[in-house]
Amino acid sequence: MQVFQFPQGVTWGEGQVAYVAIGIAASSDEHLGLLRQLTHVLSDDAVAEQLKSATTAEELRALLMGEKQSEQLKLDNDTLTLDVAASDLVTLQALNAARLKEAGAVDAAFVARTINEQPMNLGQGIWLNDSADGNLAQRYRCEPCGYGV
Repeated sequence: MQVFQFPQGVTWGEGQVAYVAIGIAASSDEHLGLLRQLTHVLSDDAVAEQLKSATTAEELRALLMGEKQSEQLKLDNDTLTLDVAASDLVTLQALNAARLKEAGAVDAAFVARTINEQPMNLGQGIWLNDSADGNLAQRYRCEPCGYGV
């Protein structure tokens, strides 16, 4: 794999500007894992922006390998609640939406939409409920559903 950075950008394709070009040479399908990793990392627009201004090879490597995120995800005692007594999923949706609003990550439109929409069952007791509307801290995108996370 070769990575080339063009801080000023170069015209690429049909009027597009490329700041980073990645070349991969592999036999058979050994490159597929690397492509999956790169696709995941490059789907974050903030990381793509950081690639433009990276000043060292180590910084570029860390960004491309997903070691350096655009923003730290907030997961601590303020955002995590365990052992909640709830008789239905709507109660949990409301509780989680309220916590996100208190943290300044979402607004009232987000809260209203997520409470009124059916969450997606990801399996193993995990549910995804999100909305691009009112998401003030949107950083990641859930590819199967298109929601920002």
